[in-house]
Formats: sequence, structure tokens, C-alpha cells
Amino acid sequence: MDITTEESHSIDAYNSYITLIDEAVVHHPDIVVLPENAFPFFVIDQKTYLPLKYENSSSNVPKLFDSLVKRSKDNPETAFAIGMHSMDVNEIHNSIIVLENGVISDMYNKRRLMPLAEDDTKLLRSELTKTFSEGSPHQTLTAHAVRITPLICSEIIFPSLSRDKTSDIIVNASNDSVFQSALVGEQNHIIAKIRAIENRKPLIRSVKGGISSIIDQHGVTLAQAREKRTVIFADVIY
Repeated sequence: MDITTEESHSIDAYNSYITLIDEAVVHHPDIVVLPENAFPFFVIDQKTYLPLKYENSSSNVPKLFDSLVKRSKDNPETAFAIGMHSMDVNEIHNSIIVLENGVISDMYNKRRLMPLAEDDTKLLRSELTKTFSEGSPHQTLTAHAVRITPLICSEIIFPSLSRDKTSDIIVNASNDSVFQSALVGEQNHIIAKIRAIENRKPLIRSVKGGISSIIDQHGVTLAQAREKRTVIFADVIY
């Protein structure tokens, strides 16, 4: 995806993702994966599994979220794994939600945060600095009975986080648009191929401003897109 972090907050970006979802579900895939924090205006309350401000009729949040949910309800054979932020009491998490048949059925909270960008020290922390909280060490996702090892952004570089013998595939939702050099995207794509080979599992990467790809358990790239607003497809064996 060529949508940057700043552009993600716009209604145009939202409509672009919805258009791509509509294009994808025509093919009746088992799973559709969207990038990290695809919809910044949705912060999911982990108690209700609804966005904050959902009850605020003057906000666009209810209308936009219901539009996304409708696509899930209309395509029950497809699970959606979407990068979103979430809140648990006073803690904010960088998360991946699973949306099935119009309901959030599972959620993952990022375990390894990036220093300063996501996790500052108390010395640097201020009211102007919004930081995330770490998720619990052992987490998995399930989407239509497919067991997923979830990774968000930089978690792909840590081999230990992808080691889960019980999972079927690895999913990495990422945002490489925050980096100035395109070489970072190239490097992360190569690392993703290594993770697939190490674990002998297919790996799906959905990325803002980088290389989205579907990689088989041998490290072969089955499909990829470089900074384009497009949908990629592949059949994987797990």
C-alpha cells in the first residue's frame, strides 16, 4: 500500500481500503489481511469490542465501522485480520483484530515495542507522548480455525516471536512508511522470507509504504506488491 501514516487518517484512505476489500472478497478468500493501524480513527475497546466513540451519533465512527462490519457479515466465508489500535482500561495497544461474520472474534496485542517510537522511558514520557503497552508474552490468533502467529511491524525481526509450533501460518501487519529509506522495506521483506523458512510456514505480510507479500514455507514469494494500492492473492498449503 502506498498510503502513508498521515494519509491513513483521511476518508480517502478509508475508502481506498474499503474498495480493496470489496475487490478481494469477490474471490472468496479464507482470509484478508490489512496493514498495521489501517484505520487510525478506530480504537477498539477491549471490553465491548466496539470502537471508542461508537455511541457518539455526531461522530463518523459508527457509520464507518458499521460499513466495515457489513462487509464481514456479507462474506462469512472470509475472515479479516486488520491492524488497529485498541484500549484496555487506560492502556493503549498496537493490535491486530480478527473480524468474522461481523464480529470481532479474536485480538492480538503487540508484544515487543519499538523503543522511543512506541515505548518511551519514564524520563522521556510527557503528556504529549502517547505510548503503547506491551501485550502478554504468549498470544496467538485464530481465524476460521486457522491458527495464526501474529506479528506487528518490527516484531518480524525477532526470531523468537515467530516460533510457535501450534500455528499454521504467520501474519505480519506492518507500516514501513514511517521509514525514510526504501531499503528498510527491502530488508523487512527478506527477513520475512527467512522467518517463513525457519518455521516452515506460509507468511502473509500486509504493509503500508513497503512490500506486501505472500511467502510459502520454502521462502518463495508467491505474490507481492510494492507500494501500490492493490490486492494480491495466493493459495498456500499449511
